[in-house]
Amino acid sequence: MPAMADVAALANVSVPTVSRVVQGTVPVSEEKRKRVLAAIEELDYRPSATARALAHGTSTIVGVFAAQASAYGYAATIEGIHDEARRNGWTVAVGLLDAGPDGEITDVQRALDPILTQRLVGAIVIGFDPIAFDTIEILRRRHRVVIAAGSLVDVAGIDQVHLDDYAGAYEATTRLLELGHETVHHVAVPGSQQKTGRSGGWRAALADAGLSTIPDPWHVSWDPADARDVGLAMPTDGSVTAVLCGNDQIAIGLMRGMGERGIRVPDDVSVIGFDDHPLGRMLTPSLSTVRLDFTALGERAVAMLAAESPTPSIVAVDPTLHIRESVRPVGRA
Repeated sequence: MPAMADVAALANVSVPTVSRVVQGTVPVSEEKRKRVLAAIEELDYRPSATARALAHGTSTIVGVFAAQASAYGYAATIEGIHDEARRNGWTVAVGLLDAGPDGEITDVQRALDPILTQRLVGAIVIGFDPIAFDTIEILRRRHRVVIAAGSLVDVAGIDQVHLDDYAGAYEATTRLLELGHETVHHVAVPGSQQKTGRSGGWRAALADAGLSTIPDPWHVSWDPADARDVGLAMPTDGSVTAVLCGNDQIAIGLMRGMGERGIRVPDDVSVIGFDDHPLGRMLTPSLSTVRLDFTALGERAVAMLAAESPTPSIVAVDPTLHIRESVRPVGRA
């Protein structure tokens, strides 16, 4: 890819002269301007958005803050942010929030400071963890534009694009009940909100179905080994026939533990996960799941930044239920 120095060499002018022609900020002689434009065309030179922004005192950097970047949901969301930012001529700077093993804040400021010292188009917080909710409050005091992407957060005055976890959990739970299961148990992940999140949708579906008793959820960390321990302790008396898991990795851990205990999926227990992790389709049995479009989540967050709406808005990304081999109707072998 040609650089400004290549254009200057071909046109036999200085690099500052090329910059002046590109930006149009300082007059340049007509003869030099023509040589520069001819060199630009010959080399197919395209000035970067960053260079244009520096010249005009604007920004092309989108600050993105997340508790992690390697987990499937985070990685796919960041990919969507990056793709949409690139279409807008922007770059992305990612700050990883420093959290302890249970999600508590240890040093968020250390992640924020290096990025907030730059001029930003805006800040996007990927909010799947409790740490993100506190980060939003810190950012609001320091930056004009904050977009929350992930779970719906109870914060007024900011744009939000969120995955409709509640609707996905409600639909998955309802489907299991329709298949003849008397109740649906739940393995909850950290930060699953009781009213608006996955746990809330599960609980509401059971209540709307007329169940007088809602089973206590199993609370686990993000580590699938915790869910494996739940599976290893699963009752074998038939009292548990269906489980909704907070994400697919947790479902995989649960299925592993139940398998070691001699509990068969789906013959003894039907299992539905969340997220549609690619590995879930490769399992035997393949994992039923609530698909969440994380890439679209990231893209829409950047689109909100680009829109620069004066009125905060909330946009939901709808889930899709995929029933695979890990689910079967009660009584059908």
